[in-house]
Amino acid sequence: MNQEKVRVLGKLITREKLVQITRNYNKTPIYRKDKESQYSISIVIEPLSDLPDEFEEIKYFNCNTAYINKDYEKMDPEEIENDIKSKYITFYPQREVYTDGTVYSAFDPKIISEIRTEDDKDKKFIPLPYFDLDELKLSIEEFEDSILNNKILTVFPEISYDICQGMCIVKKRQEHSTLEWSIYIYSNIEKIERRNEGIIIFLSTNEIKRFLLKSEEYDDEKILFDNWVDVRTKQKSNVVFVDVDKITEWDKKLNDRLINEKIENNIVEENSDYNKILTVEIGSKEVNFINCLNNNAPKFGLLYEKNDLINFHIAVKSSGLVILSGMSGTGKSKLINLYAKTLGLYDRFRMIPVSPAWTDDTDLLGYLDYKNMLYRPADTDLVNFLIDAQNNPEKLYMVCFDEMNLARVEHYFSQFISVLENSDDERYIQLYNSNLENRVYNSNIYPSKILVRKNVIFVGTVNVDESTFHFSDKVLDRANVIKLNMCSFNELAEVKKNIISEDIDEIDFNTKDFFEINNDSFTMTYDELSFLDELNSCLKENNPRMGIGYRVISQINQYLSAIPENIGYSRQEAFDNLVVQRILTKLRGADDQIIKLIGNVSEENKLENSLLYDLFEKYLNVSDFKHCKDALYQKAKELKLYGYTI
Repeated sequence: MNQEKVRVLGKLITREKLVQITRNYNKTPIYRKDKESQYSISIVIEPLSDLPDEFEEIKYFNCNTAYINKDYEKMDPEEIENDIKSKYITFYPQREVYTDGTVYSAFDPKIISEIRTEDDKDKKFIPLPYFDLDELKLSIEEFEDSILNNKILTVFPEISYDICQGMCIVKKRQEHSTLEWSIYIYSNIEKIERRNEGIIIFLSTNEIKRFLLKSEEYDDEKILFDNWVDVRTKQKSNVVFVDVDKITEWDKKLNDRLINEKIENNIVEENSDYNKILTVEIGSKEVNFINCLNNNAPKFGLLYEKNDLINFHIAVKSSGLVILSGMSGTGKSKLINLYAKTLGLYDRFRMIPVSPAWTDDTDLLGYLDYKNMLYRPADTDLVNFLIDAQNNPEKLYMVCFDEMNLARVEHYFSQFISVLENSDDERYIQLYNSNLENRVYNSNIYPSKILVRKNVIFVGTVNVDESTFHFSDKVLDRANVIKLNMCSFNELAEVKKNIISEDIDEIDFNTKDFFEINNDSFTMTYDELSFLDELNSCLKENNPRMGIGYRVISQINQYLSAIPENIGYSRQEAFDNLVVQRILTKLRGADDQIIKLIGNVSEENKLENSLLYDLFEKYLNVSDFKHCKDALYQKAKELKLYGYTI
């Protein structure tokens, strides 16, 4: 945090407190630095609000009175004290290092308010970001849309962004009201991130919580506006300081006295006696999106079961990598293309055909030309795509690796396999050695590493035939592998006849809404975990290398937590799909290795002697495991025909 960009509230320190801090009985709150000069009177300011981390232990700051008020130069220390001891002062904390020691100074001090009572002198204040919507040229609705969709607000509140107090204050002039201004209190702010153009506000939940501060509740003693213009940047500080007790009171109002109001009805009566909470239902938007995707599919010459589309969607938003598997010509690439268009991505979507000649990530990303010290991006243009995504974190991007197993995924995709497991701020792809960055002529365009944010969706298609490589467990542990079930050609033809328009319906999502998870906590039930425990034991007894790791359990939980409400997709079916996609994909090998697990197909074409089938039957309270049983049956047929399964 730049120390000059954090505004702090303070007041003249008392002599008693100064002596207590310094243990120097000769120290006074107002003093003359140079006895020979009549214009060198300084004061000692006590901070009343949180300080940035680098100043956390500092108890007081020195300030020349001339910077506060030029009239103070002509006054005696006693006169200055009588005037300034009843004032609130804001300033930038600053460290000044001299040969004889370090001095902590109050830079650009401003008097912002009177201290009304003796009781207020020892009050502690919380700095909150402040937004004047008239200055930003935004309506309340536009402001709320910005924070819901993580759009950049072109303002720089001078607070420590490392310390988020969960609130902000918004001021809006009312054109048709007896009130000149309305003050809104917004809660459930998780964090604020600074960008070059402004800031982005992130909410802790998928809802807006705010209430209107009634006119009788608004007074200057409780909300101290620091709206002075910075002498260097000419920007306003955009900070308010609020009494700690007032923050507690607002929290209580937001928790105890709010009434629910959907965002569609977000017209607030300015003279209302009610405080309101505005809620956005993300789930309903997802339902609309799935319906659009399902309606668009026949227009693309595709017809899939709706639950398969739901499964694909949930896998995309809860997994780092989703792979569509199946025979050539079943519409895997077309479906991914359709999905991107339904999201309205278009120029933020890349279809990258994988070449059998790829051997490492330079084929995918590019390489450093050591002779000319230039970074050469690959023909895939993936690097430029990822840089664009890095610079626009609020927007979704999607990459599809078409026929990704034509080359060894573990080789050309190795960096991504490791990185996609990391937290959002640690997902860096290395382009070249960072030590060389200063020597690379185009490093301003191609830095040594790129942050691959959560807003980039990675999907792939694979064909399973003699021309392709098989996935290792390293890949399968990190991917949702989905085999889509196509409907009949007759059904598709019938649906195509009834299509009125070929236009594609779109539902636009920002990054935050798309990756909204209903519950971030561990939500798996006792029976689900018991089943997975027994399944793990069963697999490991057959082959010690075939078990279920913690990573898979975590990703299963993530998927289950991401199922939207009222979408018509049961948890039982979801669990069934997950076992197929995350566990049974690794069930492969020769007859003698896995026959006990899979079983055999009888003369009556029934599955027999299968440990896994018996386990599925034991846990019918968790799921009917229809898809799992179908997958076992297909693998048993492969064993019978070929002596192995893949």
